[in-house]
Amino acid sequence: MSNNQRGSKSAHLQNASKKSKRNTSFKAVSKSAKGKHHTQNQAGVKKHFSPKKAHPTTVNKPKDIQENSKAKVESFGVRQLTIEDTFSGQRIDNYLRRILPNVPKSRLYQMLRKGEVRLNKKRVKAESRVAKGDILRVPPITIQTQGGIFVPEKALAAIKNAVLYHDEHFMIINKPAGIAVHSGSKNQYGIIDAIRQAFADEGWELCHRLDKETSGCLVLGNSRKALNTFQDLSIAGEIHKQYLTLVKGTWLANELLVDTPIEKTTVSRMNDQGEFELIDEGGDKETISIFTTRENYGKSTLMQVVIKTGKTHQIRVHSTLNKHPVAMDDKYGDFKWNRAVEKLGLPRMFLHAHIIRFKAFDEIIHVSAELPCELQGFIDTQEIVM
Repeated sequence: MSNNQRGSKSAHLQNASKKSKRNTSFKAVSKSAKGKHHTQNQAGVKKHFSPKKAHPTTVNKPKDIQENSKAKVESFGVRQLTIEDTFSGQRIDNYLRRILPNVPKSRLYQMLRKGEVRLNKKRVKAESRVAKGDILRVPPITIQTQGGIFVPEKALAAIKNAVLYHDEHFMIINKPAGIAVHSGSKNQYGIIDAIRQAFADEGWELCHRLDKETSGCLVLGNSRKALNTFQDLSIAGEIHKQYLTLVKGTWLANELLVDTPIEKTTVSRMNDQGEFELIDEGGDKETISIFTTRENYGKSTLMQVVIKTGKTHQIRVHSTLNKHPVAMDDKYGDFKWNRAVEKLGLPRMFLHAHIIRFKAFDEIIHVSAELPCELQGFIDTQEIVM
């Protein structure tokens, strides 16, 4: 090899080395419930970066994920839809979200604001309600028909096995902890997405909600009539909801009624126009929880809680206000005690929707979901040391 060839090869290697150097050391910062910042090193991140940009088709993914993640789009012209009796009384924005599940919410509200959506040839607002026989004009739109939300096969199988009750109007599942009811920026998929894919030939919608880390009875309705019936029963206080929770300390209570209004907090929520705004939650609204002691373990107590209202984080807030926070509650709880019970083996927040009972369509529906094994096992193994 000549000197000129050696020099050329050396220069080429140096240039390639420079191009391949990237700053791959970074840290993800997340905000805790107390407002402090915790920093976590992203272990093993460097190996996922390559000096050269990989073509999307060269990414190694399991075959089932590749098939589900391939986005397919479909274009529709103007459509005139006749509202069926099943959806009579539903808000028009919610109806649009149902028939156009993969269209961004902001786009749906834009369509309404600009008058692209017409009901019986007239402009409508988001809060307008549809009725049987109404004619809804849906404008031309291109939507993603596949690949929007991927639900793993394992999760679909788990959801099918979690069904506790199922008739023509209602389905009640034993919701697993760790899955939100809706998908979002932090949730790849939600319970409702899994339900709709597992039972694709039916039209299930959520009748109410449970926190992401709360397990237990969750009710879904199969029609607008079922949803309205459940809502009316809830407003009238005719739905019995009973929870089990483990709280800090010894709490001796026999149907102790706690009706302290939840403190007003300001949160960012999307309004009917698809825009985010600051709104106040809580405050003077009636909030009722009834606490009864089930078992006392010395340093903690298993409580039965019946709620008469369904405010956000109601049980968690009322427990903390009475100086007995819920175990492993990372928002309202005792953080030092949380770490202690975590070391003893409690993997998550101890809050479980145990029983739900209501009467609808001349049927009394009474369903109970036993404590999941991770919570029951913690009580069984830690009873002495706690």
